[in-house]
Amino acid sequence: MGSQDKQSNDVFANIDFSMPTLMRSEQLQREASLLGFDWPGYEPIVAKIEEELQEVVEVLEQKESRSRLVEEVGDLLFAVTNLARHLGVDSETALVQGNSKFSSRFLKVLTCLEEKGLQPEESTLEEMDRLWDEVKQEEKSS
Repeated sequence: MGSQDKQSNDVFANIDFSMPTLMRSEQLQREASLLGFDWPGYEPIVAKIEEELQEVVEVLEQKESRSRLVEEVGDLLFAVTNLARHLGVDSETALVQGNSKFSSRFLKVLTCLEEKGLQPEESTLEEMDRLWDEVKQEEKSS
């Protein structure tokens, strides 16, 4: 086995595979980047995300297998994580903030429904989406 084979076999040896998956994705991408395998800017990553999203849509439209869908969604998430890394945004932190924002807004939507005497099950998606937009607009105003 040549030294190049050893290098390629060890490229991910220092990555802790027990860390959270988003962090591991960033590490994998960082290690590959150190070897020159990286996009020059964010634009091609955005194009890659669009390509991966289209592949998810194709799997859905063609009613392909669940395993194929999981594969393509994984590729999409990996590409989005790559964009975050490129922008200097920690994926874990961004997703924690995204989860927090979603839960806060959704709880406000539920409060609005409750004030109208409605349960979520009695409301339509359109009504909840309208309330979501109102909550979002209120947040922007304050």
